Amino acid sequence: MRLLLDNTGLHRLHVVASTSPDDAITLSDALCLLHFAEHVMFSEGMIVSTFEPPKIKDTSAEAIARLASHGCTVLSDGRTLLSATDYSESDYGIACNNAVPSIQEDIMLLDVATITRAARHADFSTLPLGATSPAMAKWIDHAWPNRERHALVENCLKDKALGAFDFIVSGHDPVYRLIQDLGRVARGKKRSALAMILDVVFRVAINSQLSRLSGCTYAPAPQRAKVTHEIDHLFRHALERMLQDTGRGDLGGDLGTQHCLAPSSEFPRGKGAHGNLRVPTRCVPTRFPNALCPQAIPPSDSPQAIPPVPRSLWC
Repeated sequence: MRLLLDNTGLHRLHVVASTSPDDAITLSDALCLLHFAEHVMFSEGMIVSTFEPPKIKDTSAEAIARLASHGCTVLSDGRTLLSATDYSESDYGIACNNAVPSIQEDIMLLDVATITRAARHADFSTLPLGATSPAMAKWIDHAWPNRERHALVENCLKDKALGAFDFIVSGHDPVYRLIQDLGRVARGKKRSALAMILDVVFRVAINSQLSRLSGCTYAPAPQRAKVTHEIDHLFRHALERMLQDTGRGDLGGDLGTQHCLAPSSEFPRGKGAHGNLRVPTRCVPTRFPNALCPQAIPPSDSPQAIPPVPRSLWC
């Protein structure tokens, strides 16, 4: 299985790798490390989109180079697991338009109670590195005349991925009306939280469509996955269900060590819904720290940072 990763999640890895070994890392960054280790173990390859503004694109390139230099993404035969992929403006426009039904469905699920729950996870770690405010804030703050809004469509994607929000809202009246309705309901701090949540909803839906164009599965950054946990076709959820099916024997075999570590192993294909997921020949990479095991991490809602991890354990 090949994966499309968020640039945002990749940037969080880059931040951790660039900090002092004595610094603590936040829970969300620790989860980024864990998820990335999972992707290294189980995916056949990972890509990130380069259809981004120069600053985001350059930061992703630095992160890819740093991970490769530490040996985290380079296989024994010299192949790399992580690379950048170009999308054209036309490709991105198709992905945006195809994402509209999913975006509409997710927006219709939002009410004050849902916004309050999702707001616990919708922080700045869900935004691109360096972003100071959510892109959707301007569409919530005030009403837009139709002529002014529709005039934005033509040049939106000149701003690359950052223009995707305007491209969809300005070109699809039902989406705009749903957002305006929510903006009238959400007040004060809830309005700021709503803008963050909408950023995540848009980005996840668009990246899911981009992954289909590349024949990949979308694996979002952990904080984005928390906000959109109702989307069940994400890689982590598919993998968990496959492991559960295998553990129960639904795929025709036991979940033994030989399945994970044998040089030419595959999970047997059978009646399980996810029997087509293949476990690659790589075993658990020792380059990731034992200290970052699930039981060592505080509950997911805890805001605390975890203790510093010596870099010698994972790079």
